[in-house]
Amino acid sequence: HVPEFGPKTLKKIREHFGNFQSAWRAEVRTYLQIPQLDKKSILSLEKIKSEIDPEKEFKNLNKEGINILLKDELPLPLRETPAPPEVLYVKGSLPDETINHLAIVGTRRYSTYGEEACTTIIEGLSGHPFVIVSGLAKGIDSFSHVAALKNGLKTIAVLGSGISPRSLFPKENKRLADKIAAGGGAVVSEYPYEMKANVNT
Repeated sequence: HVPEFGPKTLKKIREHFGNFQSAWRAEVRTYLQIPQLDKKSILSLEKIKSEIDPEKEFKNLNKEGINILLKDELPLPLRETPAPPEVLYVKGSLPDETINHLAIVGTRRYSTYGEEACTTIIEGLSGHPFVIVSGLAKGIDSFSHVAALKNGLKTIAVLGSGISPRSLFPKENKRLADKIAAGGGAVVSEYPYEMKANVNT
């Protein structure tokens, strides 16, 4: 929830305190002992600690069927990336990591040919052990998820926003996100639950 704390900073915090529970319970001033943490980020942390009740947040997540995975619980291929997330919000089920995963990243301003090519490629994978991974954005991303579901393939949507139904972007894809989670796939985000997408990027 602290904007200044990216994966690398969270890793330093976890290693310094031993775990996130101890880090949360620690006095804010003790964060000054961690190299490269500035006063701005510590002030942000202080504000967040005064606003958030972790128990209440976990209850809300549980009510909406959202699980939290910490770094050690992530699929091995994700843990091996240069900066794996320290926290991952997951709605649905992450498919078997040993199955082939095909990532499709496309433009929002798609052409008819682009839509047809995307759909044709995924149709050709029907009946084969593939998971389609995309970003749930308008255009090619959405077509990828829809085509995967239509052809009996599991799919994973990686969000650029928080996973909350109120934050999910674009809003018109909420129903698609629910279908993905219900279809044996997953909707995932490393961003805070209620974080809005930056639509200018």
